[in-house]
Amino acid sequence: MDKMGKLHNMPTFIPVHRGNMSEEEEQHTVESLMFLKQKCDQTIQGCMVGDGRKQLETAVKGLAASPTVCIESIFIMAAIAMHTKDRM
Repeated sequence: MDKMGKLHNMPTFIPVHRGNMSEEEEQHTVESLMFLKQKCDQTIQGCMVGDGRKQLETAVKGLAASPTVCIESIFIMAAIAMHTKDRM
């Protein structure tokens, strides 16, 4: 199934008409952006993402971050996993 078919058939995204929303709901709405591109074989590929700029205005400072994993932490966790596996 292509991506547009998945978006249409699966209940992950339900469009709502702006006229059916209250003023408060409309102010807190996160808009979605769809990027389309035509591939070499003439098929169209799409990607839909949420526009998070409105969320950044109201988000708590520490909770809005998406931290990057420290490579040392990954190696430490791998070493712990290997160590505990040997003891089983």
